[in-house]
Amino acid sequence: MVTKPQADAVPSPGSGARSCLNQAMGPDLLASQIPSKADKDRPWLVWYGPGGERVELTGHVAAMWVCKTAGLLEEQTWPGSAVHVGGATHWRTVLWCAGAWWAGREVVLGRAGTVSRAVDAGVVEVGLSVALIPDDLAQAELQVLLPSSPLALRWDGGGGEVRELPPLVLDGVADVMAYPDYRPPAAAQGRAPALTVLADAGPGTIADAGPGPVAGPGDAPGRAVTRLDRAALAQGPSGDPERVPLTRTGPLDQALPMVLGAWRQRRAAVLVSSQAGEDVLAAARRQELAD
Repeated sequence: MVTKPQADAVPSPGSGARSCLNQAMGPDLLASQIPSKADKDRPWLVWYGPGGERVELTGHVAAMWVCKTAGLLEEQTWPGSAVHVGGATHWRTVLWCAGAWWAGREVVLGRAGTVSRAVDAGVVEVGLSVALIPDDLAQAELQVLLPSSPLALRWDGGGGEVRELPPLVLDGVADVMAYPDYRPPAAAQGRAPALTVLADAGPGTIADAGPGPVAGPGDAPGRAVTRLDRAALAQGPSGDPERVPLTRTGPLDQALPMVLGAWRQRRAAVLVSSQAGEDVLAAARRQELAD
């Protein structure tokens, strides 16, 4: 278990991306958008991968993985630390973002090298980095790998040549199974940071990570978005309420607003892998009756 003094978790004014100071405690609108164990009557997250693989999660199942992930994060990281989620958009990485928010942690997105440089520069304090392949893991106190296969019960090598977990790296499925299926969301304040997207600004550098919310539908590189702003910026779907929003996945910071927007309206979100062919996209539209 990783422990840090509570004082380390409080950022000081002018500390770049970490300067979103907590203010008055109130209802956590971000956690309220995440499916709960009561949402078991229909799909909440549907994933279409390469080759036509389809994964359907009810709200109850999604909430189970969110709570198990949050349990690991609350035990293995410290308040004020961030969770880096690296690599491609995938249903597992989406749920790890939700688990981080359920645990009251900030999510950091960006290439592994960029995030590691930000850690060295003191821009972000990353307690855990999680990804689908080892190359996407950033410098962190703890690293976790997720399997990409839909039914894998442990890390499966990420589709590459590596088949065993690297030393000191946790399994993002097997090692979370022991945690409870339900836990209440951690207490969180609306002005606490929820998401920081770091972008490369040239060799050996990182984009400016100044404070402040993003005033648009997505998240501008290098800006910290508070929990309240992240909830407000979720892009709700429009059109026929019987149809579900479908997103051809790009970067994770672009997919998350669509997922949260669908969940806020109590609707399923459908993600189609960027590596899936046009036939898979067409099949997803037919099968899911997506917008």
